[in-house]
Amino acid sequence: MTSATAWIVLLYIASALALALAAHLWRRRSVPGAASCSLLMVASAFYSFGYAFELQSRTLASVRFWLSVEYLGIAFIPALWILVAIQYSRDDNRVHPVLRGLLFALSGLTLVSNLTNGSHHLFYRNLSLLERDGHFFLSIEQGPLYWVHMAYTNGVIVVATLLFIFQFRRSVRRQRQQVLYVLVGSLVPWAAILLYLFRVVRPYDPIPFSILVTGALFVLGILRDRLFQVNPLVLEKVVGAMQEAVVILDDRDRLLLHNRAAERILPGLSGLAKETANTSIRPLVAAHPELLALLDDPRGRAIAGTGDESVAAEVPRSSLTLRQETRLRHFEASLKPIGHRGLLLGRLLMLTDTTERQEFLATLNELANRDELTRLFNRRHFMERLDQEISRSRRHRMFLSIILFDLDHFKDVNDRYGHLVGDRMLQHVARTTRSCLRDHDILARFGGEEFIILLPQTDPSGARLVAERIRGRLAETPLDLENGQEAGVVTTASFGVCSLRPEEHSADALQLLHQVDEALYKAKAEGRNRVVPAAPSIS
Repeated sequence: MTSATAWIVLLYIASALALALAAHLWRRRSVPGAASCSLLMVASAFYSFGYAFELQSRTLASVRFWLSVEYLGIAFIPALWILVAIQYSRDDNRVHPVLRGLLFALSGLTLVSNLTNGSHHLFYRNLSLLERDGHFFLSIEQGPLYWVHMAYTNGVIVVATLLFIFQFRRSVRRQRQQVLYVLVGSLVPWAAILLYLFRVVRPYDPIPFSILVTGALFVLGILRDRLFQVNPLVLEKVVGAMQEAVVILDDRDRLLLHNRAAERILPGLSGLAKETANTSIRPLVAAHPELLALLDDPRGRAIAGTGDESVAAEVPRSSLTLRQETRLRHFEASLKPIGHRGLLLGRLLMLTDTTERQEFLATLNELANRDELTRLFNRRHFMERLDQEISRSRRHRMFLSIILFDLDHFKDVNDRYGHLVGDRMLQHVARTTRSCLRDHDILARFGGEEFIILLPQTDPSGARLVAERIRGRLAETPLDLENGQEAGVVTTASFGVCSLRPEEHSADALQLLHQVDEALYKAKAEGRNRVVPAAPSIS
């Protein structure tokens, strides 16, 4: 196979690939620049196909014919090239009609000049054939209109390249690979021209292949990770159907769009017309400092940066509690910047109702920390609070006291009256004890008929007074059996009291519990229904 034959085969392949790229782009022609790039590939296919037949021609008339076919593509390549650049850099398909008309008029002038060259010879002064390796190659003496066309073509490529460079410079780093494909694609034809000028591939023309490579790179740049445009009516319907409250703002925090859910949370929105574009969100959220802080967080505008870190930054979510009618409702607010190519276009504020989730978590927490029968704190929660209060007492050098008490002869109550009365007795003891304590004192059911009390900022004498008050109240307050036949059931209890002094640093929760348990055991051993303090020091 001669080099010319190999070149012809490659040109046929290039023609087929260019048409395939054209079809692929045309199916996505709604993307800015895709339709023009599709037509550019069609023009490239005419160029490659005509050039392949030119190389196979053996007469000057045949060469001239296929050269005319080539110019059906060559003439329009500059116009389509600059349209791709303009539409890609503007992110839409709008090109001024006058500019579009001028571009295609120049392309049409090139085509007509080439087709009518035999009558004026202003495009080519002379055409002749040269033979090499059994193939004939066209030798051209260019005319003035040819150089006009070359100046137009190269000028277009320069302008397009500058547009792509500008686009690359203003893109954030995450998007630059996409723009880089297009930028490199615009430089490929220059490489082909250099190969031809320095006689690396002469007498063959490498430009058809360079345009194919350019088209492939343009496809990657135009279709890869492009933002899609949503019809405004569709956007309004989608936002309106969302259960979350949605507020869309422009880059200056002016209202663009919101839904009914947002109006229920921020009533000030309901009186605004949808066309109102100059209303700031700030006066409407002035009563909610959490939302103002969210709007003022600089990370909420990080899309305007040019680095990956600034683009990737997330604004921490904010919690918001509002009273709606007679119920408190909880919301989670999030703010997301919306931008493209390093420019902040607007921001998306979303408020998600978390009331049910918060109430469910509160219920779970209640179940985890409370005794089911008495509704007092359970042993696990008491131990957590004990560790916390020991640390706080040491830090502030304050007393901390514990009271542990056990109901006397509680088994006899269960045996005589039944377990239902026994349960009622435990509830009665819980209520009675709670009435003797301060709001910040911690009362827990420690197990069975055993109860424990944590008294912050309470010295030994104060703790003993509290224990005596509870002991007396229990002895004086019988449980009513509610059967109208028997008197109430009186119960007594034995108490152990222990205190952590400010100067004691080595004691921990287990030591305190051991000390108070010994005091309780001593109270039982001495006859029950009494308060026994622990030893003065637990160190």
